[in-house]
Amino acid sequence: MILDVISPREDNKGKTRWIKVGVAFENAGGHRILLDAYPAPNQKGEIVLLTRERKDNVSEKNES
Repeated sequence: MILDVISPREDNKGKTRWIKVGVAFENAGGHRILLDAYPAPNQKGEIVLLTRERKDNVSEKNES
């Protein structure tokens, strides 16, 4: 299974937007994470990354 790696960003209206920054793959010992972008730290200096199931697996559909 391929997972999206997402990171929160606050827009100019104060609303949280989730930005896709990479993908994660299940691996023998856990997950392998490949980042397309380096997420910036929040105001507390934390870098927050979450994984979620992909909503649209275009690449997987095209492999069939």
